[in-house]
Formats: sequence, C-alpha cells, structure tokens
Amino acid sequence: MLPKEEFEKRMIAFIQEELFEEDVEILPEQSLESIGVQSIELMELVFFVEREFKCKLKASSLSAENLKSVRALSNEVYRLSFNT
Repeated sequence: MLPKEEFEKRMIAFIQEELFEEDVEILPEQSLESIGVQSIELMELVFFVEREFKCKLKASSLSAENLKSVRALSNEVYRLSFNT
C-alpha cells in the first residue's frame, strides 16, 4: 500500500504533465478549481486515478467534497483501498 503522500505526488505530476504546464505549482490542499481544472480535466484525472491506483471510483466517491483538491481525492482513494 502506498502512503497517502505518494497518491498526492502522482496526481500532481499527472496534472502538471498531462493537463497543464509542468511549471504550474500545485499544492495538495489547493482547490482544483483555483488552478483551472474544469469538468473535462477532472474526468481525465479520475480516469488516471482509476488506472494508476487500480481502484474503481463509484458515483458516491465523486462528490464535490472528494473532488475539491488533490488531497481530498487522495484521501478518498486511500480510504477505498482499505475497504476492498
């Protein structure tokens, strides 16, 4: 099992490398909306998380609260990893 910080690190790297410029600074607790993540990028991030961490995010996991930041999403992925 990866530590939560590793989930955050990989998600941030994906956002920087695939969705935006690599030089964009992203903090784990920063609102995804504040850095310009919109619905299409958010879905790409969800697909990445499912592939990268081999988990299935159900509709109940895709709440606004869980998708507000990298930290919130990594907390949900971490929680799901222990419930499987």
